[in-house]
Amino acid sequence: MMRRKITSLVFLIPLVMLLPIIGTAQQRTITGTVKSAKDNVPVPSTSVKVVGTDRGTMTDANGNFSITASTGEVLEFTGIGFVSKQQKVNSSSTYDILMASDEKVEQEVVVVGYGTQRRKNLTGSISTIDVKKTLGSRPIADVGRGLQGTATGLSVVIPSGEIGSDPIIKIRGQIGSLQGGSSPLILLEC
Repeated sequence: MMRRKITSLVFLIPLVMLLPIIGTAQQRTITGTVKSAKDNVPVPSTSVKVVGTDRGTMTDANGNFSITASTGEVLEFTGIGFVSKQQKVNSSSTYDILMASDEKVEQEVVVVGYGTQRRKNLTGSISTIDVKKTLGSRPIADVGRGLQGTATGLSVVIPSGEIGSDPIIKIRGQIGSLQGGSSPLILLEC
């Protein structure tokens, strides 16, 4: 009887040790591309997550992603300005996901150079200046002087008055912060 129990344990112990390996062997690398359903353009920075786990990734600049998942798990795709979408993992290892635009979110969220903001929080904090229209018809010594008087709350001061000297640009008389500077963030769209 004792010999029978030992023989059973000898076979049972390796089997128990192999269970975690067998469980993870079902996981495989899932790849694919996320594109806009509206115009078939790749969607970068889309969050790809395996529902119910802490595994996730983001799409690259070309909309490509790679994540580890098992058959039966569900991938969730979320992106700013798009309706979330879920895809159940089946036998395929490659998925092309088409994301539908969320018209409501497009109305409420504005993408700015330093992240995203809700439109209601941006009242007066963003000004757009058409450089061609504003600077193209005026004789100016430099861009700093050309921006003078083009946006509400923008103050451009030339401390020495010399042509070619660096202008000091302030927005709404800003003084600065304890750890940051007082220079505004100016984004140029080419």
